[in-house]
Amino acid sequence: MAVMPYHVVVSRQVLLDGPMVFFSTLTLYMLARFGISQRTRWIYAAGIAMGLTFLSKETSIILLGAIYAFLALAPELHVRVRDLIIAPILMALVIAPFPLSLIIAGGTSTGQQYLVWQLFRRPNHTATFYLETVPPAVGILVIAAAALGLILLWRQHSWREKLLLSWILVPTIFFQIWPVKGFQYLLSIAPPVAILAARLLGYSWNAIRNRQETARVGWVGMPPIISWLATAAVVFSLALGTWQRVQPVPSAAFLAGTGGVPGGRETGAWINANVPAYSQFMTIGPSMANIIQFYGARRAYGLGVSPNPLHRNPAYEPINNPDDQIRSSEIQYIVWDSFSAARTPFFADKLMGYVNKYYGRAIHTESITFQDANGNLVSKPIIIVYEVRP
Repeated sequence: MAVMPYHVVVSRQVLLDGPMVFFSTLTLYMLARFGISQRTRWIYAAGIAMGLTFLSKETSIILLGAIYAFLALAPELHVRVRDLIIAPILMALVIAPFPLSLIIAGGTSTGQQYLVWQLFRRPNHTATFYLETVPPAVGILVIAAAALGLILLWRQHSWREKLLLSWILVPTIFFQIWPVKGFQYLLSIAPPVAILAARLLGYSWNAIRNRQETARVGWVGMPPIISWLATAAVVFSLALGTWQRVQPVPSAAFLAGTGGVPGGRETGAWINANVPAYSQFMTIGPSMANIIQFYGARRAYGLGVSPNPLHRNPAYEPINNPDDQIRSSEIQYIVWDSFSAARTPFFADKLMGYVNKYYGRAIHTESITFQDANGNLVSKPIIIVYEVRP
């Protein structure tokens, strides 16, 4: 295990998911402009934007299926075969610097390891994960408004609804079937869901002003007071969810992919200020190791990282012999955290075994304070840093 001052591995959720959502929404916008204008340049622009989406996160390539599903289900839009060839070529040209840089740098084997790992990695969530987490994250009332709008305004549907539904259903179905269910994989469906919800609420407002048009499509719209209340309820629910994100209730639960671990930055800052340079850490899993490397500027390794390359992210380096690393003083500190412990109790117990075996001494603790079932304030450790010695 090479000794280095530090090796920073920045969480991909933080750096790549935001751009992925931005560029996927930009692609959606380009397709909408194509539908409105029927001008070829917009389908080419969509290909370029799709290339940027892929560079942001490789799994977003599934949105290509959404694009072709939309074009197949919207015969009113005339797309030439030549355009369907040129647009993917433009996308490939945008993507090309990425594989070319790997080839030039001699990193093709690493790229192949990433591909194999993504295809054959073990499931990290249950089959009901998306059903349990995505609706509350997007907004229950937003999803309800979107679904209700599709039902009530179905007689008015056009290529626009086909585009939005393709953008929602294709990635949702694919990632539901795929055993690896990352929270961030479905972030791209949030904008089209919001548009469908706004369609109902916006139509309700317009229906108040234009009764003749609403009667033509078979729905007279909501009374003004109900329209006001429905819009206010949706806005309030989103504001409440946003406030809970800004001012979260302390919790020991952690959802991989959502970003943010309470106490992680504080622990890293303490390590950076109080632990000697060139020190190395052992953690339960790679998530906490990444936090220590980013905020603490110290090398860290996850005990739960598999030594089998087929079963681990190629960016993570395993600890092949923890006992030897501790006895030779290559690893001097061990970090326990409640989030990883809840997800992988086996490796948490194994890590604490090393703490007990090598005279671990707690030198730093991060805790949260919350109310128990009886309403009493309780302090619970969530991250503990131990110093170990042979």
